[in-house]
Amino acid sequence: MILLMIESVASFAWFIRWFGRVVPGKPSEAVADAAPLPGSMRLVLIVLIVMSLISSVIAATWLQ
Repeated sequence: MILLMIESVASFAWFIRWFGRVVPGKPSEAVADAAPLPGSMRLVLIVLIVMSLISSVIAATWLQ
């Protein structure tokens, strides 16, 4: 189970590193002028992040 959690975190870290190398530069005007993210959307993103981190634990306990 620990191995699954390590794999999830390592995959996420690899994706962030790859994204940082591929998409550098200044934001476009559309991105710079965009409205801030609403609180409800932030809450949904936080819940999704937490669920993705604990999904391997949930799956492992469910399959046993």
